[in-house]
Amino acid sequence: MDPTKSMLEIFLLRRLSFAFVHLTSVESQQQAIERLHETSFSGRRLLVRPVFPSNDRKNSEHTNSPVGLPALESITTLNCNGSSIEVNHHTPDSLKPKKTCYAVPLEMRGYLLVNMLKDCFKHLNWIAFMRRRNGDAALLVTDTFPKSPFFWAMYLTEEVHLNMLELFKTLADVESTQPFLQRKDVKRGTRCLAECNLGDGEAWNRCWVMEVIEDLSVVFFVDFGRSATVLAKSLRSLENMAFWQVPPLTQPFMLQDGIFNSENIVGSILKGKINGCCENECHILKFAKTAEA
Repeated sequence: MDPTKSMLEIFLLRRLSFAFVHLTSVESQQQAIERLHETSFSGRRLLVRPVFPSNDRKNSEHTNSPVGLPALESITTLNCNGSSIEVNHHTPDSLKPKKTCYAVPLEMRGYLLVNMLKDCFKHLNWIAFMRRRNGDAALLVTDTFPKSPFFWAMYLTEEVHLNMLELFKTLADVESTQPFLQRKDVKRGTRCLAECNLGDGEAWNRCWVMEVIEDLSVVFFVDFGRSATVLAKSLRSLENMAFWQVPPLTQPFMLQDGIFNSENIVGSILKGKINGCCENECHILKFAKTAEA
């Protein structure tokens, strides 16, 4: 690599993407890192860092570049007692699982759900309750992560059905009377009302603001387990605790065997059996489909 030129690698976290960018000098590289590293782009966090020539990687600590590589970040997961734990990236090879592992989507991470539940429902009972589910089950799929085993679904019971009817009727009755939020009031952790595209049209549903980027907001629809980017000025107020009495209708699952292909099965009912929880995120339940599902 020409020492008068520099290359940056740029990672977009959440659903991981990356790119390499050539710059004309070390100085321009430094400016790019200072301006862009750890900023947000379309609801995703940017990691910007220098790329060293392959023959210099082993001795990169001796480079004259003033920019150091950032330390590996810890991943916070939810322990089975509801507390958070830190996962060490430097796990010995002998302890690493031999089977294929998939990164848990951000929307399913324990730390995000804990923050959301505290802000919206003022308690964490939902996480403790859903871990008690086991045995035969029918799940109404509300969102999937293609090429992975992870999905969101409603555990179909009479109670969930009644909660769904009560919630949707309440929201339909008050939607048009709820005031739009001022831009200054839209920030991370705001609970509000937004239009959710359900495939067969849009409806107003409860959501939680995950991130704000200029005039856009990344929101998480708590009753469908999906995120979307909407205009901040399109959000309606939903602060009254009466709107948050019904617990979230969906919860996260993972297929015990297999992954979801690109075809969309949202809205379908999966029949099978719940067989305990995911080892790393114990609020995510493992689900084995029956042969005909």
